[in-house]
Amino acid sequence: MSCAFIALGSNLAKPQEQLQQAVTAINRLPGCKVIKTSSTYLSAAVGPGQQPDYLNAALQLETQLAPLELLSALQMIETSRAGSGNYAGERAPLIWTSCFMTNKAWITPDSAFPIRA
Repeated sequence: MSCAFIALGSNLAKPQEQLQQAVTAINRLPGCKVIKTSSTYLSAAVGPGQQPDYLNAALQLETQLAPLELLSALQMIETSRAGSGNYAGERAPLIWTSCFMTNKAWITPDSAFPIRA
């Protein structure tokens, strides 16, 4: 099993429920088990126009998936939960693969992570 840390955020459509549903969906992925979830916290939205604040959290995940397989699975959850696919703007929910550990090496499979962070 490898370890991954996933960042979550939402600022639309009942963000607390969006985050809880995202955690449940991630835990249901084949070969994946959520180990820990963080507390939630608010952060100001960055991007175009006036937006509600984001509710954010993170989770630790054990997974048998390769980094790009996990990234693809998380992106499918994000789009199925009405994520817009844009890096800026209002979203419900937003899921990032922050970092992934395999064979003692940390990688970031999402090349857009620095833009999205």
